[in-house]
Amino acid sequence: MSSTRDAVRTMCMAIEQYLDGVTDVVRAWPAAPATDSVAAKEAISTSRFVMMAASHAALSIEDGGDHLIGLTKLVVEPATATACFTCIRSMLESCAIGAWLVDPNIDQTKRQARVFAFRRSGMIECRKFASCNANTVMEVEFGKKIILLEQEATAEGFSLSVPPDSKSGIGIKMPGATEMIRDVLGLDENYRLLSGIAHGHQWARQIMYKQTGPAQVAGTQGVLLTKTLSTVSFMLIIQSGFLALTKLLWNRSCFWGINTDQLEELVETAADRLQIKVHNRFWRSTATVES
Repeated sequence: MSSTRDAVRTMCMAIEQYLDGVTDVVRAWPAAPATDSVAAKEAISTSRFVMMAASHAALSIEDGGDHLIGLTKLVVEPATATACFTCIRSMLESCAIGAWLVDPNIDQTKRQARVFAFRRSGMIECRKFASCNANTVMEVEFGKKIILLEQEATAEGFSLSVPPDSKSGIGIKMPGATEMIRDVLGLDENYRLLSGIAHGHQWARQIMYKQTGPAQVAGTQGVLLTKTLSTVSFMLIIQSGFLALTKLLWNRSCFWGINTDQLEELVETAADRLQIKVHNRFWRSTATVES
């Protein structure tokens, strides 16, 4: 137990120092993109979509930092193991969507389609919320907003995919959470495991919680579980959270044309302390962007 406690404390300190450094980096980001950046080139003809993508990424960065800070508090004894798992699960999709919107490796047409698809899915969810809440005024209002958005998109040359639900899109289909996390972060395996915990599945509990021995209840053979954090399970969630936020920060920096040297130094230091494997260090395959 003491070795687990020490490992958790070390990893939490690494995350706290990483977030301190990231805060300084983000605060120094310029309001306008570099003149030769992907964002600046796209802004010549689609500035509104560039700003929508960048603004959402900024909010996702803040949310991701909040979740990681929250994780360091949840492990303060007595640690709340289940809350730790669901805390990180909830940040993966947000970080993936933010990184997806500011992906520096797509063209402006695809970015427009992604922004349209994301906005439409959000409006549809709000309309559903209004329906559940019996708020007819809000439901009608967002129904009209969806129609206006679709008209705007078709005027721009985008087609509406079907069926007309939250998984449809304008130009492209809005990916589901697992698909998004797989394609953007490469963390779909971890997300499925954490979702298993969130949904109360026994198979996930048997993987993430400590098995203390066999048990037999009313003639049925089972396994005794202790709801506690192991070094392995905590490493899985803190590495997942770190990689998700880092992917978002990296994409936003490259999209905006920001020099990544300072961020890369912070990332490498934290990755070493968190024991991130070399094949997961995606930033090493990306050339540093000159400011």
